[in-house]
Amino acid sequence: MESLHREVAVSLVSCSGWGDVFGQDRAVALLRRILERGEIPHAMLFTGPRGVGKYASAILFSAALLCPSGSPDGCASCLKVARGVHPDLHLVEPEGSQI
Repeated sequence: MESLHREVAVSLVSCSGWGDVFGQDRAVALLRRILERGEIPHAMLFTGPRGVGKYASAILFSAALLCPSGSPDGCASCLKVARGVHPDLHLVEPEGSQI
Protein backbone atom coordinates (compact mmCIF):
# COMPACT_ATOMS: atom_id res chain seq x y z
CA MET A 1 0.00 0.00 0.00
CA GLU A 2 2.83 2.41 0.83
CA SER A 3 4.45 2.09 -2.63
CA LEU A 4 1.08 2.69 -4.30
CA HIS A 5 0.69 5.91 -2.30
CA ARG A 6 4.19 7.01 -3.30
CA GLU A 7 3.57 6.33 -7.01
CA VAL A 8 0.31 8.30 -6.92
CA ALA A 9 1.97 11.20 -5.09
CA VAL A 10 4.92 11.35 -7.47
CA SER A 11 2.71 11.10 -10.56
CA LEU A 12 1.14 14.47 -9.69
CA VAL A 13 4.28 15.93 -11.30
CA SER A 14 4.53 15.18 -15.03
CA CYS A 15 8.27 15.95 -15.30
CA SER A 16 7.63 17.45 -18.72
CA GLY A 17 8.98 20.87 -17.80
CA TRP A 18 9.39 23.50 -15.13
CA GLY A 19 5.80 24.62 -15.78
CA ASP A 20 4.69 22.03 -13.21
CA VAL A 21 5.73 24.50 -10.48
CA PHE A 22 3.44 27.52 -10.09
CA GLY A 23 4.23 30.78 -8.33
CA GLN A 24 7.85 29.92 -7.55
CA ASP A 25 9.65 31.75 -10.36
CA ARG A 26 12.57 32.80 -8.16
CA ALA A 27 13.13 29.30 -6.75
CA VAL A 28 12.83 27.69 -10.20
CA ALA A 29 15.29 30.24 -11.63
CA LEU A 30 17.77 29.33 -8.88
CA LEU A 31 17.41 25.60 -9.59
CA ARG A 32 17.85 26.18 -13.31
CA ARG A 33 20.98 28.28 -12.72
CA ILE A 34 22.43 25.51 -10.57
CA LEU A 35 21.84 23.05 -13.40
CA GLU A 36 23.23 25.40 -16.07
CA ARG A 37 26.42 26.01 -14.12
CA GLY A 38 26.81 22.33 -13.28
CA GLU A 39 27.59 23.25 -9.70
CA ILE A 40 25.29 20.78 -7.99
CA PRO A 41 25.52 20.90 -4.18
CA HIS A 42 25.94 17.61 -2.36
CA ALA A 43 22.63 18.15 -0.57
CA MET A 44 19.61 20.42 -0.86
CA LEU A 45 16.79 21.02 1.57
CA PHE A 46 13.40 22.08 0.21
CA THR A 47 11.49 23.73 3.05
CA GLY A 48 8.38 25.84 3.46
CA PRO A 49 4.71 25.60 4.21
CA ARG A 50 2.62 22.82 2.74
CA GLY A 51 1.40 23.36 -0.81
CA VAL A 52 4.03 25.82 -2.08
CA GLY A 53 5.70 23.48 -4.58
CA LYS A 54 8.57 21.97 -2.60
CA TYR A 55 7.79 18.42 -3.68
CA ALA A 56 7.22 19.29 -7.34
CA SER A 57 10.41 21.36 -7.40
CA ALA A 58 12.47 18.57 -5.86
CA ILE A 59 11.06 15.97 -8.27
CA LEU A 60 11.67 18.21 -11.29
CA PHE A 61 15.20 18.99 -10.13
CA SER A 62 15.82 15.25 -9.72
CA ALA A 63 14.39 14.59 -13.18
CA ALA A 64 16.70 17.23 -14.66
CA LEU A 65 19.73 15.67 -12.97
CA LEU A 66 18.83 12.23 -14.32
CA CYS A 67 17.66 13.36 -17.77
CA PRO A 68 20.02 12.91 -20.74
CA SER A 69 19.08 16.41 -21.97
CA GLY A 70 19.75 18.02 -18.58
CA SER A 71 16.25 19.45 -18.28
CA PRO A 72 12.93 17.79 -17.44
CA ASP A 73 11.41 17.13 -20.85
CA GLY A 74 9.06 14.16 -20.53
CA CYS A 75 11.58 11.61 -21.88
CA ALA A 76 11.65 7.99 -20.67
CA SER A 77 13.99 8.88 -17.79
CA CYS A 78 11.78 11.79 -16.71
CA LEU A 79 8.67 9.62 -16.86
CA LYS A 80 10.35 7.06 -14.60
CA VAL A 81 11.08 9.85 -12.12
CA ALA A 82 7.45 11.04 -12.40
CA ARG A 83 6.19 7.52 -11.64
CA GLY A 84 8.67 7.08 -8.79
CA VAL A 85 10.34 4.07 -10.40
CA HIS A 86 13.67 5.48 -11.62
CA PRO A 87 16.39 3.15 -10.29
CA ASP A 88 18.68 6.06 -9.37
CA LEU A 89 16.08 8.05 -7.43
CA HIS A 90 15.46 7.21 -3.79
CA LEU A 91 12.84 9.28 -2.01
CA VAL A 92 13.16 9.89 1.72
CA GLU A 93 9.76 10.85 3.01
CA PRO A 94 8.19 11.18 6.45
CA GLU A 95 6.17 8.30 7.78
CA GLY A 96 3.69 9.95 10.07
CA SER A 97 5.57 12.48 12.18
CA GLN A 98 9.03 10.93 11.62
CA ILE A 99 11.45 10.64 8.74
